[in-house]
Amino acid sequence: MHYMFSKILRVTIDVIAAITSVLIASNLLGFWHMDTWHFFCVLLILFYIMEYLPDLIKDNLKPAQKAISMIIMCVSISPLIYLFDNIARIRRTFGAVYEQGDIIFGAIAILATAWWVKRRFGWAMPIIASVFIAYVLLGHMLPEPFTRGLFRYQRFISFIFSEAALYGSLLLTAVRVIFPFMLFGAFLQHSGVGQYMLDASLVAAGRFRGGPAKVAVIASALLGTIAASATANVATTGPVTIPLMKKTGYSGEFAGAVEAVASSGGQMSPPIMGAAAFIMAEFLGVPYSTIVIACIIPSILYYLAVFLQVDLVAVSMGLKGASPEDIPDKWGVIKNAHMLTPLVAIIIFLMVVRMSPTRAGLLAVGICVLTSWTTKKFRMGPKKIFRALVEGSLASVGIISVLMLAAIITGAIGASGLAISFSGLIMTIAGDSLLITAILTAVVCLILGMGLPTSAAYIITSAICASALIRLGVLPLAAHFFVFYYAVLATITPPVATASFTAAAISGAPVMRTCVEGTKLGVIAYLVPFFFVNNPTLLFIGTTPEIFMSFVTAVFGTFLVAMTLRGVTLGANKLKLLPRLFWGAAALVLLDPSVATDLIGLALFGIGLALYFFDKKMRKTEKIGI
Repeated sequence: MHYMFSKILRVTIDVIAAITSVLIASNLLGFWHMDTWHFFCVLLILFYIMEYLPDLIKDNLKPAQKAISMIIMCVSISPLIYLFDNIARIRRTFGAVYEQGDIIFGAIAILATAWWVKRRFGWAMPIIASVFIAYVLLGHMLPEPFTRGLFRYQRFISFIFSEAALYGSLLLTAVRVIFPFMLFGAFLQHSGVGQYMLDASLVAAGRFRGGPAKVAVIASALLGTIAASATANVATTGPVTIPLMKKTGYSGEFAGAVEAVASSGGQMSPPIMGAAAFIMAEFLGVPYSTIVIACIIPSILYYLAVFLQVDLVAVSMGLKGASPEDIPDKWGVIKNAHMLTPLVAIIIFLMVVRMSPTRAGLLAVGICVLTSWTTKKFRMGPKKIFRALVEGSLASVGIISVLMLAAIITGAIGASGLAISFSGLIMTIAGDSLLITAILTAVVCLILGMGLPTSAAYIITSAICASALIRLGVLPLAAHFFVFYYAVLATITPPVATASFTAAAISGAPVMRTCVEGTKLGVIAYLVPFFFVNNPTLLFIGTTPEIFMSFVTAVFGTFLVAMTLRGVTLGANKLKLLPRLFWGAAALVLLDPSVATDLIGLALFGIGLALYFFDKKMRKTEKIGI
């Protein structure tokens, strides 16, 4: 009986998830229409059911816990039913005129959203939300310069329980922009494209020295562009790549760090990137293609630094490539190159045709199905299509919850005026120094991003910190990219580095050692934002000669950073302290895109090179006994 009940319930959940995907996709494609706010109410009821109903078939939960989950589900849904029936009135009067029901159900909606996120991602984000809400309601009791005017709780709840916050632009972005790409990612996996990318990475890099680590970099970069999060990417590719790296001879902490860093970088690598990139486009009011173009050079530098360090560690340890039995058939991979058609299509849709992300993502879903039909092994029949529809919805549950709580936080920030006062505080401390302002902004981003999904970290920190950089003359695109990068880096920065924690669990290595290795591997991402806020040519803003020279010198600087960190050259020669110091200084200067710094960097490199050859000559002389 219990088995039958569990089976029926699983099927019910899957059907609800598939129906949700079909409802959203058909609505976005214009097959039917409903008022946006009413549509959100229906969707959120379905998402709450998908969140809580599976508790009934979890063996680790006691009957009382299951009953509590069902009660919480019903309570969480109640504000949506109330809202559905009162939308017309609330739309006219939110934040000004409100009824008792608005306050009661608004408070329930806030608590339900916070609990939803806590179930998925832990206490970090709900605690941050509580702090911001407390500041709105109690900020008038604080001393200067933190005090603010009295904001009655009824007015605040009414404001949050409206299109201005909880059911506003972030939820609209989640449904219209992010969901199509979550669905696209699910269809990519079920159409065999995900497996093909892993096989292609093994064929391309597996046989070279340190091959499995290079495979992890390539595969995680490719899969990271379609994964929901860095942690999800680690969980997908890590069980394959981490054991291969350890088998080749890499330490567990290094293998885990490579996977974590490579997976995190997928969120800032074109063409799809992560949910935060779509949100950034909405915030800035620019086409998504602008975001994609801007991130090309930084993402190349990021993965180049990781790839070089992987190679240098392999050089220093004398490691070889993967075993032949671990590498797929080369000709089989070449024969199935058409499996990349959906990714090529999405690039054309977004970058050439300049199609909206909504339409591009949904059309690419159709291309996934058509592409799968060309290969018998991955052909998508009704069962696979159904599973992809189910997983597209289920994968969206977490991001929907995060964006709703983020909407509450940004609503609190807007209501309290905290963004203006906080940026003013940063400028008071930093004065007119862009460097100090950028350092303070980076620290705040890393602190607020601890344990949060990247999209949530970006939304919160951009609302608070980006304006401080913009006030000093930084272009809005560069300021938001700065915040975005540090939101991504929070996933690999200790003490709370979620991607590194997941990788360490797979590799069986000490967590903190994995985190430290991850920070070294991702060092370029910590440095580059400081340079493009000062000179945005690294974001493809400027003349062609300026962009080209900035790119060339930054690539050279990246080589030097990698060799400095690992203390070995690509030719397997060890570097002594003095050459490393000069090359490290040269790398920092070369990453700054200007002619003057390029000349200084080349001079420092020349001095380091002379010291390197002098040391090499001295060692050779000592060896032959002269």
